[in-house]
Amino acid sequence: MTDRIDAETRYNLLRAFRILFSPQGESTLDQVLSLDLVSLRNAFRRKALATHPDRASHLGQDRDILTERFKEITDSFETLYSFVEQHADQPGPAQPGYPGQSERRNTPREKRTEGVPPDRELMLGQYLYYTGRISYRTLLDAVYWQRNQRARYGSIARNWKIISSKDILSIMKLRKGKEKFGECAMRLGFIDSYQHNAIIKNQMCSQRPIGEYFVLHNIISSRDLETVLHGLNIHNHLVRMRRGSCGRQ
Repeated sequence: MTDRIDAETRYNLLRAFRILFSPQGESTLDQVLSLDLVSLRNAFRRKALATHPDRASHLGQDRDILTERFKEITDSFETLYSFVEQHADQPGPAQPGYPGQSERRNTPREKRTEGVPPDRELMLGQYLYYTGRISYRTLLDAVYWQRNQRARYGSIARNWKIISSKDILSIMKLRKGKEKFGECAMRLGFIDSYQHNAIIKNQMCSQRPIGEYFVLHNIISSRDLETVLHGLNIHNHLVRMRRGSCGRQ
């Protein structure tokens, strides 16, 4: 598992873990992998309570310093929460200490006929899987890698001054189960649908093409990627044509 996490992601995870949990000595990726959502939320609440700017006078500390510290803690929580939540959703056998183990569920997937893609439009990763070029495990790793390139929803909203760090704390506390941050923010009235769509669009624009993952990890070459993309375009075009002809009958 750990060898699938790139150096930048590893650095961000370890930094976030140190900030949120303040462990003695060096933090390790195994510590991050052992996290679950409940302990992560509890740690965030403890740290937030000790650094919230509104408690500056009570704590006898400078409000500006606490504001920066609170933002740092919030960003660290978002980084770890996103990692743990995404891995908890991935199918596969449970492993001791694996994040979100109690929340794991097996995700049903369409049966694959080796080398024959299903008669529907596909995305690149799906096309590679159904044509037998990659395993389902590799597909999941690529999807996680791509999602990790996105800017955090809460960070975007805060940078755009739609919500504050205090609002982020409130949203985190009031999330229901696996409700997404943006969905909860809209339900609570912090963000409207127009702002939500703009943030999602910004997130999508900030992530890198999934094809880069396969090239970076030497799964396929750049030249092969061009050939695959051409085949994918032909497949999707034929699917759309068949749909069109069926609609005219």
